[in-house]
Amino acid sequence: MRRYFLNDGQVADVEMQPPGLSDKGAIATGRLLSSQREEPLDGFEVWHRNRMVFRLHAPAEAVVSIRRWTQRQRPYDLPVR
Repeated sequence: MRRYFLNDGQVADVEMQPPGLSDKGAIATGRLLSSQREEPLDGFEVWHRNRMVFRLHAPAEAVVSIRRWTQRQRPYDLPVR
């Protein structure tokens, strides 16, 4: 799995996740690591090969801490296993 950190709608950094990590574990790890980063972030995405597992993205006009974000349900978001 890969974790993409987003800044201003662009990929700011990519990290590989350990093999065998569940979808829920990958999301929890992404939330934790996002909250610990120094640079400003708009959100993050978790991908497993070509499948989007999770997307967390704050609207451009909102200035909020990543700790307060919640997942938005969108038709193109895939359910978490």
